[in-house]
Amino acid sequence: MASGIVQTSNSSQADKDNDTSRTGTTDARPKLVQRLLGAGDNLPAFLQDLLNTQALVVAGTEAVAFLIDRVEGAVRLVPVVHMRPDQASDEVRKAAVAAFIQLLMPCVEQNREGAFEVGVPDDAGEPQFCLATVLRTEARAVGITAVITRCHGLERARQRLASMELVAGYFELFSMRQAMEQSKVVSLSHQGVLQLAGAIATVDGFEAATKNVCNELATRTGASRVAIGWVKGENIKLIAISHTEKFDKRQDLPASIIRVMEECLDQEEVVHYDPAGGGTETVSREAAAYSRANGNCSVVSVPLRRMGEVVGVILLEYPADHKPDKNAASTVTIAGDVLAPQLYDRYHNDRNIFVKVGGAIKHFSKETVGPKHTLAKLITVAVVLVLGVLIFFKPVYRVSAPFTFAAQDRRAIGSPADGFIGELGKIGNQVVMPGMGVNKGQLLVTLDTTELSLKKTEAQTRSNASRKEADQKLQEGKTAEAMIARTQAQAAQAEADLYDNQIKQASIVSPIDGEILRGDLRDRVGSAVKQGDTLFEIAGMKNLALEANVAERDIQMVKVGQKGQFATMGEPSHSFQMTVDRVVPFGEPKEAANVFKVYCTIDAAASPEWKPGMQGEVRIQTVPRRVVWIWTHRLTDLMRLKFWW
Repeated sequence: MASGIVQTSNSSQADKDNDTSRTGTTDARPKLVQRLLGAGDNLPAFLQDLLNTQALVVAGTEAVAFLIDRVEGAVRLVPVVHMRPDQASDEVRKAAVAAFIQLLMPCVEQNREGAFEVGVPDDAGEPQFCLATVLRTEARAVGITAVITRCHGLERARQRLASMELVAGYFELFSMRQAMEQSKVVSLSHQGVLQLAGAIATVDGFEAATKNVCNELATRTGASRVAIGWVKGENIKLIAISHTEKFDKRQDLPASIIRVMEECLDQEEVVHYDPAGGGTETVSREAAAYSRANGNCSVVSVPLRRMGEVVGVILLEYPADHKPDKNAASTVTIAGDVLAPQLYDRYHNDRNIFVKVGGAIKHFSKETVGPKHTLAKLITVAVVLVLGVLIFFKPVYRVSAPFTFAAQDRRAIGSPADGFIGELGKIGNQVVMPGMGVNKGQLLVTLDTTELSLKKTEAQTRSNASRKEADQKLQEGKTAEAMIARTQAQAAQAEADLYDNQIKQASIVSPIDGEILRGDLRDRVGSAVKQGDTLFEIAGMKNLALEANVAERDIQMVKVGQKGQFATMGEPSHSFQMTVDRVVPFGEPKEAANVFKVYCTIDAAASPEWKPGMQGEVRIQTVPRRVVWIWTHRLTDLMRLKFWW
């Protein structure tokens, strides 16, 4: 952070000049304004010039600039520039910045400028003010500046604030200039991509198109060498090198290029190696070896993708005295995404007839021996088996339905009153949390009773005072006033008893033996809760029931007392016996279907690994049915329903 500040004339002289020429250095202001108008893309330097100009305009003695950082709804001020004329220590500066943050936060929250009196008058009788201006981009607050100055009264401070607001307008000009520069870079990048596409369209053949692309990329990016490799199977083949008609792939240079391309292909990411640093974080061992062998050049390799699949790689080599543009890799990536489909079509169209026929046969074989063909074979075998058992085999029809383990003894524990979460209960050395087993009467959480204790003490004090007053009035013979005081004492005592009862209820305990399902309050200690807010859910693990959702088409076949089996999703290979215990005669819409709740009891002892909420599938045995009916009754029922058979 900068530590200097432009010196100005004293505020008394500035006030005499109506705050329009507050300067002892009249030549500093035009120079600062010129620097603001010609600012580059260095935001901290621009903010320092902007803040220095504001301090000069209003005769400031200390100034600071912040950027507004918004993360997940929270607002934070990040200091960028802090200027004061003295050589203060770091501790003093940190304290000053913290004071500025506390003072400016209301301005940030309200998105408005402000002038605040922050100091007592000096020997000249001038109080000290803090003038704050909000820096905006497209009507959105992104920063704030503040200057400390002395002047005669709040009205004069507001006049100076208006001058600061005029200077703050340069920030939006700076933001607009940056946006225009970014738009210019993007448009130039897109223009280059379109021109590269034209390099493919103007020639015939795959190899000619790749050579044109290499030459165009070398010319536009300033690269000393550009090469394109194409993926064939699991390997990559070097297709073209810029400004080179023919090359021997067995030579060292093409072999090195292929190794660099394979390194990019294996990672499917852009690989940028710069001997001076600043490249990508991907593995670049082959790129580094290539760079050392070619005069410490910079190497950028970019994958070519078609429909998410890498079909080739572009390699760009830059000499040691020429660094690639910081947007070169992104520009080439965009170009690759546009050019890869066109090059892919050229590559497939240039293949000879025998290769095309072979490719077609390979594709047809995959389709023939793929899942479709396997399904046809399975269907044929299934049809043969079905013809043998349709008439003679009558298995028991089982109604299948999804189920969920439900705890029969489940309690939701809510807050008995409005308050704040205090100390959490402990089991051993750990605080209570979901997944722990608790016993009946186990302390779960204690609400903060500080406020209730104060209210109880205050009510008890009033009650005692009213009793003393009643006794005194009774001794004085003022019976009516004594009765009033005694009534007030009783009311205060009742209030104190109420607070005492709430204090006793603040210790929340488990009503049953079980396990905590919900209620992780470790990060909510000290937070407010309202009466009735659910803090914990506890369920007994010993008595679990099955809650099945039976479809409407099968519910008429389900009766109380029927047997069946169920299996959980965690152990689908193990089935257990159960009995239908209860059928709820009320349908509920669920997942575009109407289902009925069917509760079943488990015939065996519950496994300790079963938990409430675990899911699986239940199969209820109904009556024997022919296989043909089992396979076709749903379709038959649908046809009867539609056509009223």
